[in-house]
Amino acid sequence: MGDAARARVSSVQPNEVDALLADGALALDIRDKEEHDADCEKTKINANV
Repeated sequence: MGDAARARVSSVQPNEVDALLADGALALDIRDKEEHDADCEKTKINANV
């Protein structure tokens, strides 16, 4: 991902994810398609942008 895009999103630690999702946060997987396909739960969707 480009530096400009990375600067526009907040990153979180893995141990923070469950609490954030429970509070209504949206998880955005920003890996490229190859990274996504190599390590992905079947319930996730890759939105190539």
